[in-house]
Amino acid sequence: MKNLEQLQQNALHASFTEVQQAHFDKLMSELEVISGGLGFAELKEKAEAGDKEALQVMRDYIVKKEQIVVFIETKETPVSYNDIPFRNKELQRGDEVIVLRYYNPGIPAGSKGVIASISRYDDGTVYYSVDFGDKRHVVRPHIVAEIVNEQSGKLDLNKYGGFFTGQKLKIKSPLPEAQGIPLNIEQIDSILVVGFWHVFNGLKISLDILYKDGSSASSVLYSPKDLEKLYEKV
Repeated sequence: MKNLEQLQQNALHASFTEVQQAHFDKLMSELEVISGGLGFAELKEKAEAGDKEALQVMRDYIVKKEQIVVFIETKETPVSYNDIPFRNKELQRGDEVIVLRYYNPGIPAGSKGVIASISRYDDGTVYYSVDFGDKRHVVRPHIVAEIVNEQSGKLDLNKYGGFFTGQKLKIKSPLPEAQGIPLNIEQIDSILVVGFWHVFNGLKISLDILYKDGSSASSVLYSPKDLEKLYEKV
């Protein structure tokens, strides 16, 4: 198993970005907390002497150290759903929007309207006053999405319902009995969330399914509910 000095040396040669370096430092700090300042040899000695707590610490230490080794090799920084902005830019007066989910009886999901005014408060809260033809309602930003392509129904969202663009998924095992699972499952290399659309029967999440031979099945659409049934997050 690689010692800490070797991990640090490998990290120096990895040419991390600022974000990657911060994540590496975080992992190393977590490793130090787990070990309590002891090295692997010391933990192993205590565990072999029958110290059950030391045995669990050694197991946690090995898992964390392996995470660090994998990170140095891949440089893949974990993405948190909460860290991703709901949309890349704020909506503006005059933008056409669609209601994503039930808000009140007067504006069911799928209702289209135009932002008439925007109210911003000192605590950062934002409200949109939206014209829905014969009526106007005040809504929060996460209730509506801008329709950036009227023909396709593409929305301005980066995330919704626990899923986000760029997220990796895998088909659940055992295989669910449901429609929409792609053929040649054993040949799938990766599955990515690529965006959010609103079609005639509601909000859909689009996937790119990439096969090991380089072919792909793009723009496969699922509702958030169906996606939860068929796929799980990596």
